Amino acid sequence: MADDAAADKEKELTTEKTSWKSFVEDDDFLIKWSGPMLLGPFVPAIFALLTIFIGHITLNTWEGTCGFALDGFIGGAMFVCYVFLMVYSWAFIGVKVWVVIPFAGIGFYILKPFTKLKVLMVWYFFVFWLSFIVWIVGTALLDLAVFCEGTAPELYRFSAFLVITYWLGFCVIIIYLIKKRFGKILRALFDNASKGPTVEDMEEKIFRKEFKKLDTRKKGSLNPDFLPELFKKTGVYIPDEQLSGVIAKVGLNDKDELDFYPLLNWYREYNQQTAAYANTNEDEQDDMVTSVKKKDSGKEKKVELEDIE
Repeated sequence: MADDAAADKEKELTTEKTSWKSFVEDDDFLIKWSGPMLLGPFVPAIFALLTIFIGHITLNTWEGTCGFALDGFIGGAMFVCYVFLMVYSWAFIGVKVWVVIPFAGIGFYILKPFTKLKVLMVWYFFVFWLSFIVWIVGTALLDLAVFCEGTAPELYRFSAFLVITYWLGFCVIIIYLIKKRFGKILRALFDNASKGPTVEDMEEKIFRKEFKKLDTRKKGSLNPDFLPELFKKTGVYIPDEQLSGVIAKVGLNDKDELDFYPLLNWYREYNQQTAAYANTNEDEQDDMVTSVKKKDSGKEKKVELEDIE
């Protein structure tokens, strides 16, 4: 029984460690996100303070009538701002708050400081969706309450200020997060698109085109008998006596045919070797000899390829 209890305890600890594994923060993560999470919300915090300050004045001084609950929207916006400021300030001044239940002698923490950046991100995510819902409702109310601009101008104008400012900030934050998360990928895609196809890309395009012409069955593979014709159309010079070495290196599938992608990989290597050969001087070219493995009656032997002319 003791062994079973120990095993259950070990399993529970292992499960707990696994569940928190995704919250482990390495140095790269901290370097990348500590600035945006700690200093980035400073401007939204100023907006939140203005919303609370001006919102209290507006709700206590506005006059007139409005058939739509714009005052409720302003109150909801102020509540979201209070929550946001609490989360933001707690990231810097958070302390442990211990509470003991009288007569029960049971104590527990009701508040703790943020010890992980990802926990702070979760709270920001919660505030983000809360604000998104409130401002969606507020935007709809503002659109319906267009006539309140004449009957309750203070209420309408401050609501319009909140809606316009929030959605401008929303777009800026979303663009920044996309750039932060996918900036390198998008930059690489843009650079590749602006550069245009390289010589290697064009050669591979020709290779694919000629392979598809010979692959009349659309199986993605070719009979080795078509290899000389494929090489001829793609500008590859391989003597007939060395074709068996190429076939051995590429490998045949279960139908004794050459699959496209292994053959394409061989073609890429061939082009790289040809380019390296072309960039060497004559003395180095005389010394370059390439060997491939060739099977003969179940035995492997090396065959030296002639120099590429």
